Amino acid sequence: MALDLRSLGIGRKYFKTVDAAKTFGSKKLEEAKHLGISALPLTHEQRLKFMAAEEKLSAVGAKIVQAAEIFLRFHKANQRRTLKQAFDEFLTM
Repeated sequence: MALDLRSLGIGRKYFKTVDAAKTFGSKKLEEAKHLGISALPLTHEQRLKFMAAEEKLSAVGAKIVQAAEIFLRFHKANQRRTLKQAFDEFLTM
């Protein structure tokens, strides 16, 4: 049994039974309804990690995007810059 989920960005999936296809399809449609289409490509493990990080950050009133921005601001080890650039960056903090 083939299930066409291209409208959700998933593509076609093939199942051994009609019931398995219906179950999968209804689950993905429900996810799209609650999470939006952009969340569908995430694996279950990625969603769990996101939810755990969001819960930890909410305890201090922070959002995931804020945490990512702070992390990137202080972890630029692979980025080359001159001493003057580093000094100017330090002064703007």
